[in-house]
Amino acid sequence: MKNKLFWLCILCFSILSCDEIADSGNAGTVNAQAGTSSQTPSTTKTDISPQKLEKVGQVISCSSINKKIEDAAGTEWVSSPFQVALQFAGDKMESRKKVVAAESLSGGENFDTLIVTVEEDGLLDDSVGASMLILRMNKKGPAWEVTKASKVWKCWPGRGHVGYSSEPCS
Repeated sequence: MKNKLFWLCILCFSILSCDEIADSGNAGTVNAQAGTSSQTPSTTKTDISPQKLEKVGQVISCSSINKKIEDAAGTEWVSSPFQVALQFAGDKMESRKKVVAAESLSGGENFDTLIVTVEEDGLLDDSVGASMLILRMNKKGPAWEVTKASKVWKCWPGRGHVGYSSEPCS
């Protein structure tokens, strides 16, 4: 019960605490809107679709997480796309905020193909201020399989791009 309440709180928090981002028109970077503090990178409400962000993202191998899912067959966490995403991204709080969100790509009442994002904002890093892991998942029996993974990030102001990109920060 506590685990379900935790996830419900995370979901509500992610809905209530979002700002907006806008597309800069640059294929490699998605810029945040003005009005953000110089102390933290802007928090995002992803108006730019995860599908668009995954196109500019750095591709990450899925083989280790899929092996971990296969080895854990029958355990509860493999049946939750959110828990699979946190197994991939890490479930520790190493940033000011961590938001997990999912979008169904299946259409209708089917939820067997998803894009799940794990966004971390206010990272404890001198150049990278925020990151987003984008996972494309398919339901495979009772478990989820990660079919594609990519990552984008934003730099702290003055350290490079302030919109999502896979370009290095300085």
